[in-house]
Amino acid sequence: MDQAALTVEELLALPVLQRAQVISGANGLQNEIRYVDVMEIPDLTGWLRPHELVLTTGYAFLDNPYALSTLLDEMHKVGGAAIGVKQQRFGYRVSEEAQQKSDEYAIPILDIPAELTTIDITHSIMEKILNRQFVVLSKARDVNSEFMKLILHRRSAEIVTMLGNLLHCEVAVLDTHRTVLNATPGFREEQVAVLRPIRSGNLVSGYLALSAEPAPDDLFAQMCLEQALTVLALEFTIQEAALYRREHAREEFLLELLTGVTRPEEALHVRAQRLHFPRGAALFVLVVQPRYAPDTPEEYREDLQAQIRLALTDSLGGRSNGQRHLITMLGENFVVLAAASQADVQERAKRLAEQMDAYLKQELPGIRFVLGIGCPVDQLSLLARSYTQALHAVEAGQKVLPERQIIHYRDVYIEDMLLSIGQHPALVQLYTTLLQPLYHYDMRNGTELCKTLEAVIRHGGNTRKVAEELFVHRNSVNYRLERVREILDVDILEPETRTRLDLLFRAWKLQLLPP
Repeated sequence: MDQAALTVEELLALPVLQRAQVISGANGLQNEIRYVDVMEIPDLTGWLRPHELVLTTGYAFLDNPYALSTLLDEMHKVGGAAIGVKQQRFGYRVSEEAQQKSDEYAIPILDIPAELTTIDITHSIMEKILNRQFVVLSKARDVNSEFMKLILHRRSAEIVTMLGNLLHCEVAVLDTHRTVLNATPGFREEQVAVLRPIRSGNLVSGYLALSAEPAPDDLFAQMCLEQALTVLALEFTIQEAALYRREHAREEFLLELLTGVTRPEEALHVRAQRLHFPRGAALFVLVVQPRYAPDTPEEYREDLQAQIRLALTDSLGGRSNGQRHLITMLGENFVVLAAASQADVQERAKRLAEQMDAYLKQELPGIRFVLGIGCPVDQLSLLARSYTQALHAVEAGQKVLPERQIIHYRDVYIEDMLLSIGQHPALVQLYTTLLQPLYHYDMRNGTELCKTLEAVIRHGGNTRKVAEELFVHRNSVNYRLERVREILDVDILEPETRTRLDLLFRAWKLQLLPP
């Protein structure tokens, strides 16, 4: 029952209506009264409301004995409360048919003393209803005040207990994944009868679960429920803001480490502990580079970057797993910091890269990604080294291993060394002596001596594998190698020459040499 409503029985107990009599419909004395209206016209169809008390002198019914029955029919349809008639005012008498319908519909008909004025009756009723509403509102205000105190003192778990006591049911707060965050002791998921979303703006931050639904006409319970949803939305907003600040501080610190800091390791370690940085005996960095289509608009790239970051976060177990991984963005690359034990670091780096690669392919199939893995380090101050290695693995790997999506730095040790050397005079001289003559010969004669020689060097002189790769007969490979020996006048299988050719082909793929 609505605590602010007045029953017909309580109405008759008011001093102003102590002399009123119940003509019929005594089985409806518990009907709730929320509104009072005065009727002096024959037809109120379309104007009646639920829980309404209709007062009349009966004058409009004198020439129509069926009008009161019709009024009862209409009140029954909308859920009216009662009818008060001044039978003595104009000598109107309630018919037997109306009394029967009153009993049938449980809508009491009351005989109101003729000397009572309408204003006295309506004033007394509305004063009683308004006083009750004031009491309910005062209680709701006190509840809201208690809710706000608990939020300000960060005691959200007590809000759940308090709401359960107010609504006399089991209560729980769930996150967006329906995981229970706080609950009353007797809460069971199978008992949930109501699931109300907790909204922060247009976003659903979580859910409030109840084991029983408050009655729709229970004003106090409904107000408590709405206030609880409001303060819980505020709590989620506070938590989200705190999480954002912490994540922002973590990313700023990571960016400092990636660019190379000169602070003592002890100071860095203390700051990392305060920011809940990934912990482990070994730390390593992964670089994820998206390869957008050349015609991708800049504004569309920004949307894609947000999607990529979300996909990476989900692939690593979500934000709740932030103590094992940390993601930030540097340029158009995404940088992932991860921790592992010394014994497991190599395998963990591989699993992590494969896990992210598989998830990105699933969620964003239209974008190609290249993942570079840096070598592990045991100090925060050395993270810049692991980041540089991961970045070089991506840059060099795309040139020398274009078919690979995941490249470890150890796969491109020599390429990274060559990139750091650049166009060294000795490298250029080797190119002029060993590769340029073959290149010119291929251009003039339409042959593939350079391609064949590169495959031979890469496969360690195994001509069978070279023939399978180039889809030619093994004798053709041997013939081409003989032509190479004649043009260069060297033994290409001699270890020193093979080493030089290997360096030259790697440098050529890295575009460090002229064509």
